[in-house]
Amino acid sequence: MIMDEIRVFVEEGHKKTFAVVQDWPGWSRWGKDESSALAAMLASGPRYAQVAARVGLAFEGPTSVEAFKVVDRMEGNATTSFGAPDGCLLPLDTDPLNEEGYQRSVAILRAAWEIFDQADEGYLKRLAQPFRFDLADPLEVHLEQVREVILIALVVGMKGEIPENGPRGRNI
Repeated sequence: MIMDEIRVFVEEGHKKTFAVVQDWPGWSRWGKDESSALAAMLASGPRYAQVAARVGLAFEGPTSVEAFKVVDRMEGNATTSFGAPDGCLLPLDTDPLNEEGYQRSVAILRAAWEIFDQADEGYLKRLAQPFRFDLADPLEVHLEQVREVILIALVVGMKGEIPENGPRGRNI
């Protein structure tokens, strides 16, 4: 399936800007500004196609940045400028997922995890470092714990039960 219009939201910080595809979990890239973030996303389309192919989803990335339609923008913060999306919720994120959307998102996440699992173990250890785990546990246990939290968050989204405030009391 060639995508004619791909819904994207943009998070712009002082030093970096993120472009995130709304309908394809995990497909996001950063750049120094919106145009470079969209160009990076365009270039990453073939790599993302490997994830979609693992779950049998038809995916052929766009051939130009004009295929990306920015549907929402948000102001980033220090986290954005550091190099990570802030994670604030967009209006679209508060809409409950139906069962099909939930299953699709889970399948895409699991496919991405399989690809990460094939990566160098040293990279995976660096990836998991920000999380607090019992260091005596093997890396696989750490990764499974992180993945479980992500899946729980999807269920909360599916049910439309996203809280207004995060665990530290700030607005989500």
